Amino acid sequence: MSKLYVHLPDRITKNIRERATETGYTVERVVADTLKSTFANAPKKSKSLSERERALRALIAAGLVRPSKNSSRAIRRVSAKRRAELAKAFSKGKPLSEIVIEDRGERV
Repeated sequence: MSKLYVHLPDRITKNIRERATETGYTVERVVADTLKSTFANAPKKSKSLSERERALRALIAAGLVRPSKNSSRAIRRVSAKRRAELAKAFSKGKPLSEIVIEDRGERV
């Protein structure tokens, strides 16, 4: 048996608490039962889905989370070229290390 500590958005926590109230179970039991039922029948390894995506699907299947428009969209890494473009667009013209040092001022 393992213990997991997770941080969930408030809307998900609210849904879980509502389910616990409806069923008379504790929040922990609702989450544990949901994950057990979902992952007990899941394939051993799914190379096409990340752990995050499988967990999200489990929560959606249990009715604890409503799917969003972006829930099925794959997360793509940003290319080095795009990172450089974004850095220029959002930078203040100095390296972050210099900004941090200036911000510290006399506190160093």
